[in-house]
Amino acid sequence: MRPKTAGFQGTLYMRLKKVEITGFKSFMDKTVLLFEQGVTAIVGPNGCGKSNIVDAIRWAMGEASAKALRGQGMEDVIFHGTDAQGPLGMAEVSLTFENVNGHAPAHLSGCSEIEVTRRLFRSGESEYCINKVPCRRRDVWELFMDTGLGNRSYAIVEQDRVSRIISARPEERRVVVEEVAGISRYKSRREAAQRKMEATAQNLERIRDIRNEVGQQIKSLERQARKAERYKSLKAQILDLERGSVLRRWALLDRERSLVQVQIRELGLERDRLNSLLEGGELGLEKEKMLLLDTEKKLLEAQEELHRRQRALHDLENLIQRESEEASSLETSGRIWEKEISQLKIRLESTRERLVSLTSEREGICTRLQETLARLDELAGLLKQGMERARLLKASLEESRLELVEWMGERARLKNALQHHRKRSEELQKSLEKGKAEQEGLARKLEEMNLTGSCLEGEIRELEEALGQLRARREQIKEKLSGLQAQREELRARLQDLGSSIQGIGSRMQALQGLQLDLAGFSEGIRALREAARRGEIHLGDSLPKVVAEVVDASDGADGLISALLGERIQYLVVENWEQALRGLAFAKEKGLGRVGFVALEECGKSSPKAGNGDENRLGLCWEPGYEPVGGLFLEGATLVSRLEEAINRGLSGIGGRLVTPQGDLLDPRGLLEGGGDPRDPSKGYLARRRELKDLEASLKKLEEASQGLAGQERELSQGISSLSLERDSLVELIHAKELRLAECRRDFLSSKEAAGGLRQRLEALKWQLGGQSEELGLLCKSLQEDSGRLEDLESRIGSREKDLQALEQEHAKALAGVEELRSEVTRVQVMVASLQERSNSLEREIHGLKAQEKELSQECSRKEVQKRQGLQRLQQLRGSLAEAREELGRLMESHRGAAQDLEKARMELQEKRENILRMEGVQQSSRQRIRALESELKRIELKERELALRMEHAQGELQGRLEMELEEIPAAAKRATLKDSSQEEAQIASLKEALDLLGDVNLVAAEQYKELKQRYDSLSAQQEDLENSIALLRKAIQRIDRSSRKRFREAFNRLDEEFRKVFPILFEGGEAHLALTQAEDILDAGVEIVARPPGKRLQNISLLSGGEKALAAVALIFAMIRIKETPFCLFDEVDAPLDEANIDRFNKMVRELSRKSQFILVTHSKRTMEMADVLYGVTMETPGVSRMISVRLQ
Repeated sequence: MRPKTAGFQGTLYMRLKKVEITGFKSFMDKTVLLFEQGVTAIVGPNGCGKSNIVDAIRWAMGEASAKALRGQGMEDVIFHGTDAQGPLGMAEVSLTFENVNGHAPAHLSGCSEIEVTRRLFRSGESEYCINKVPCRRRDVWELFMDTGLGNRSYAIVEQDRVSRIISARPEERRVVVEEVAGISRYKSRREAAQRKMEATAQNLERIRDIRNEVGQQIKSLERQARKAERYKSLKAQILDLERGSVLRRWALLDRERSLVQVQIRELGLERDRLNSLLEGGELGLEKEKMLLLDTEKKLLEAQEELHRRQRALHDLENLIQRESEEASSLETSGRIWEKEISQLKIRLESTRERLVSLTSEREGICTRLQETLARLDELAGLLKQGMERARLLKASLEESRLELVEWMGERARLKNALQHHRKRSEELQKSLEKGKAEQEGLARKLEEMNLTGSCLEGEIRELEEALGQLRARREQIKEKLSGLQAQREELRARLQDLGSSIQGIGSRMQALQGLQLDLAGFSEGIRALREAARRGEIHLGDSLPKVVAEVVDASDGADGLISALLGERIQYLVVENWEQALRGLAFAKEKGLGRVGFVALEECGKSSPKAGNGDENRLGLCWEPGYEPVGGLFLEGATLVSRLEEAINRGLSGIGGRLVTPQGDLLDPRGLLEGGGDPRDPSKGYLARRRELKDLEASLKKLEEASQGLAGQERELSQGISSLSLERDSLVELIHAKELRLAECRRDFLSSKEAAGGLRQRLEALKWQLGGQSEELGLLCKSLQEDSGRLEDLESRIGSREKDLQALEQEHAKALAGVEELRSEVTRVQVMVASLQERSNSLEREIHGLKAQEKELSQECSRKEVQKRQGLQRLQQLRGSLAEAREELGRLMESHRGAAQDLEKARMELQEKRENILRMEGVQQSSRQRIRALESELKRIELKERELALRMEHAQGELQGRLEMELEEIPAAAKRATLKDSSQEEAQIASLKEALDLLGDVNLVAAEQYKELKQRYDSLSAQQEDLENSIALLRKAIQRIDRSSRKRFREAFNRLDEEFRKVFPILFEGGEAHLALTQAEDILDAGVEIVARPPGKRLQNISLLSGGEKALAAVALIFAMIRIKETPFCLFDEVDAPLDEANIDRFNKMVRELSRKSQFILVTHSKRTMEMADVLYGVTMETPGVSRMISVRLQ
């Protein structure tokens, strides 16, 4: 492998130091990877989990897409388990970065290391930490923004990233330029400002609505406050009158309560007298009950005596039965005992024979056990001696190793010191040379800065004069714009009014047309018939039949003429022939649609083929083409006259035919006159709606013409405003550019002055620094000579000691082998001893059991013989006892009959006592009923007294609460109130309440609410102003961000194009390539095209190249990005896979060149790439589904 790179030469602050993975995808156990400067390669077979390391790093850096991590859901990154291992509940990845130059974000600049940790639990909970402090995912994203390690970083290239760069649309490739330009943070801030501005605008709209609503409420509350004052005045008068009424009611209740209390005392005295009489009767009754108890006691004693003799008789009978049964049982048991005794004697003899055999076998085993124990003691002694010798050898070996380790440590320390001294000497020499060169350069810079400051002063004066002229022109344009915008707003208001009118007329016309189509006002039968024809339920011709009203029209003001001539027939359906008319009539009768009429068009033509050609025109009516015969049918013989008087004169003169006036009067000379209006006439509504529709169409046409004229004027004004706005915007941009340039010049002028002062200080510091470095260089050369001599002496001693250690290790190994042989022999003998002891113990337990069994059988045999003798004795005793018991039974039966006679006498005496007590209790019961009646009356009066007291309390509570009086004032006030005339009070209260009701609902807190709402209105006004100012500030901030982003994007694109033009020929060994922006209104929306020409080919789009050429071109673009903007580290996942060996060599050469400034971590299968790497990590999958590092690190 190649030697390690000397170190970083750039100023990057986040060098990747360590990655810790636990439970992520195939990494079940905790896995730690340490990364140093230079190139690190991660190798291993396919499917072992190499790419999971890349996914782990991206995931810890805040990747939010599970698809980008090759999963369906984010829970897929947690170890799912294998056949042998269960799943884990959490995935955790920690990235440790070294803060190389202390240039980390402000809040982390003091940390030497920055640790980013992400955890995900199977429950769905997720955690992010920076230096073990919980944070948000946005905090992690912002930490990596503009470092080349963003969410879409060009420094982390996965397996398919190369092909995606090639196949991506130009707009998608723009992201890499944005990352190089470092505008990710700007875009994030712009989005945040945009969201904040939208939220502020919503808040402003809400505040405006609330403010308008509050303003309306304030006006209402002013009226409510005046109404509340009138309400309070009336309420006070009503309260004063009601207080007098309640006081008089309280005084009346007090007098009535005093009378009731006198009645309660009288009834209480009568109740006490009756209670005394009742107590005397109770004493006599108690004496009789005591005598009754004595009699009952005697009865109980007689019953108990009878029961006792019955129990004795029963017990004796039971005893005779038990003894008889026992005697029978003893006879049976005697026969069983004889059989059991003979069986026990046979078992006892067999047990004694087995006991003799086992005793002999145990004595032989004890002899063999003594011999084996002696051999075991001998082996234990030999084993102890061997272990002691091995221990001494091991102690000697450890002592020698410790001493050797100390010498090797000292050797390593001396080597490191020598290497450090040499390196420091080289650094000091380079630093001295660099310092002298810097001295000369600083002197030249100081002269240049003085000249630059003079030029900037002149430019500042010119910019200030130009800005004054531009600002004056801007104010002129602003005044013109205000006037034009006011005119345009007035035109728009008029247009809006016209639009509302047009919309209203359109809605009215639509409603009228709907009524006409529905034949509103016509009979339900006609409407139902036409609807049935429309649905196809009945066939009334090829087209939908019309009513007469739809085919006739009249001149203005002649609707009355149509009504007079046609009447109800105006709603008849016009059909083609009699067949259709009859079909319609049958349908109407079947459905019960009422009376309907039809006009058969063919029949009208037959009966009067020329009718209607002139009459209807003469009358001022016109008919729809094809329907003229209908006019002939209805208008035949009718004549139009101007006035009713003329019709009467013509009728009297004998002129025939019907005469009709335009007002709808109809005269028939035969003696019929009709006139006036019929509100139920269906023709009036239909004809009026038709006339209104014509008028509305004419009005709509006029309004639309007026609207078009105003719209043309508004367009002309808008064009003028747009022209002025463009001029104003260009002036604003020019002014802004001049202001920026002026601020930049002033800032540069101040910076040049400060830089000149800094340069002078730096020159003085360099002078002192160079002197100190020269002195340090001399001391280092002296230390190098001393440490070299000490190192040679240590090398000699270490070599001698390593040979001694080898001999000791061989001797110690032989001693350990002997000890193991002895241990095996001791173990074998111990097993034999244990086996013999176990057999001996087993025999001893069996012998002991047989002896116990022999003893038990002997005892059992003896017990059975004793039981047999005792049973025979008991049998003799039972036979004598039975004879005595039968004699005692006869005596007990005689005694039982005498006790039954004594019990009957006691029962008769008890019955007499009970009847006497019942008579005395009847007398007492009547006394109690009288007392209860008195108590009931007393309770009723007491209830009335409590009711009066409650009513007084209620009146008192009303006086103290609603009527606002103190308790001490009530008696005196009640006395005064009874002296007043109360006849007019009720009328006054009713009058005042009526006035109160007329006020309606009253808001008694209107004054306080008005004050609160006024304060809120003022607060809302202030908030509205603040929000408007905030929106203006946010809009300016977004404009500044856009300008800065465009500038940075353009600069980054130019630099990236320049570097791509350089890198492409290096990797392709010739050819050319460049980047181009697609057309877009805003450069920030433009896409990026890649145009390439490999050696020997024509210039073409990259999508037309071969697979290997596409991959190499994409790698060239990535390298160009890294050369422009160095990244802390680059992570390539099998990027070299599509390349052949020649291209891999050029790829590795470029990686080696860039690794001087950035770390490179390569996942690869290429042997050439492995040879180029400084450090190798191997990944394997010894257990299916579980990835492990086969070694910590291989140098």
